[in-house]
Amino acid sequence: MSYSVVKLGGSVFWGPRSAPVVALIASRRRGDVAFVVSALRGVTDGITAFARDGGDAVTFARALAGRYRLFARAFRAPPGQMDEVSARIDALEAEFLSVSAGSGPDRFERLVSYGERFAAVAFCAALAADDAARGSALRRAFPAIFPEDLGLLAEEGPDGRGDATVPDPAACSAGLARALALHGRISVPGFYGLDRSGGVCLFGRGGSDYTATVLAAASGGGDCSLYKDAEGVRSADPALVRGTVHVPELSYREAAALAEGGAKILHAGAAREASARGVPVLILPSDGRAATRIGATSPRDGSAGRPKSISATRSGGLAALSLVGEGVGRASACTAKALDALFAARVRPLDIRYERSGVSLTVTVAERDRVRALRAVHEEFFGKGIRA
Repeated sequence: MSYSVVKLGGSVFWGPRSAPVVALIASRRRGDVAFVVSALRGVTDGITAFARDGGDAVTFARALAGRYRLFARAFRAPPGQMDEVSARIDALEAEFLSVSAGSGPDRFERLVSYGERFAAVAFCAALAADDAARGSALRRAFPAIFPEDLGLLAEEGPDGRGDATVPDPAACSAGLARALALHGRISVPGFYGLDRSGGVCLFGRGGSDYTATVLAAASGGGDCSLYKDAEGVRSADPALVRGTVHVPELSYREAAALAEGGAKILHAGAAREASARGVPVLILPSDGRAATRIGATSPRDGSAGRPKSISATRSGGLAALSLVGEGVGRASACTAKALDALFAARVRPLDIRYERSGVSLTVTVAERDRVRALRAVHEEFFGKGIRA
């Protein structure tokens, strides 16, 4: 089975004013496509706060559903299809209230998953509007396909929340094949799966990336495009560093090392899944330019031992800078340059660790020095420039 998976994140999928961009992406994707959608921007945080702290459930659910109705109407789908979208949103609102009033063991996870559930239904308005614009026949059934329909079985991680994984993507291949055969293009909520008892478990922050790579791996014939609000992967976080450069290509190992080192542009589990299953991944902005391709690549001539990107995390008063690139962890010259940059910036390195495969080296500094260290090391390898 040949198909594509397209993930639309909250950075692209954020409200009525983003509808033209979302509609353009949908119109460019023909054939068999599984669109994996995230919650609208800010919704997951809002539901999390409600689930944790409580409040007026009726008022909250009404506002939540209202936000998605406005988003769906912005696509200007034909009246019949829009009526069905509205009815589905009404049903989800009632479900949300029912879950909120309950006390099941997965109440928190189930409530939080509704950001994506509403989004999957609302996005069907975009698909309906695109079909109408192209003069396509009316759909035979509603194309919102939930993990429950696909049989997307997941297992909770060791902490019991937020880091579930899908041990066997192929288990949902039959459900995915049926849905694509019936609809051609489908809308799937990301971020969550189901355990064997039917309970909801979450894939963690950015988990719709993970859903997308799992679906692409399900039948071994899918490619995966992740739409973001950034121009692919950069040499560092452009919010912190001037002069970042676009990284056009990453190996699977490099992508996984960057994600695990704190780069926010890709979910760490998604990077690992893509690597384990050989899923080709494209990270791209809404205009489709300046993409980063992730796959089974080899270093280009002269690139081995040089970092392609630098990520930084902080915890417990410490910060870790990860320099990522094939061979970086085995290149003594790379280590020397990084240390020279830190000493010149008057930043004291506290520890140096090398990833076993040689794809990265990590330097630990005091948290207060994080940004200064990141800028100094980035300038050493990539030079100065204007803010990207």
